Amino acid sequence: GFSVASLKITALFKQQTIGPDAHVELDGNLYHFVNVKPQQLSSPVVLRVIDQHFVTTKDFKKFSGLTKMECMKTGKAEASCAAYGIEPGRRVYHLTL
Repeated sequence: GFSVASLKITALFKQQTIGPDAHVELDGNLYHFVNVKPQQLSSPVVLRVIDQHFVTTKDFKKFSGLTKMECMKTGKAEASCAAYGIEPGRRVYHLTL
């Protein structure tokens, strides 16, 4: 077997406002930002995927403690995501800068 300790992606944003627990749709995927300051992204940005199978167990525990939203634990939109107009059960990828 193998494991992934870190996964980074580059995404192109056009005047996208993010902040703690912001949920953003980009190219059909749903992203939840964790441990970020409020800011506007308007260029290619390197993002770190912080879902359970893309970071170490230690890092996942750290990032999980930085949000109270249940989607971080399940990887699926939960009732707490409804404030962003997201239907429960949808796949959510968790990111940080």
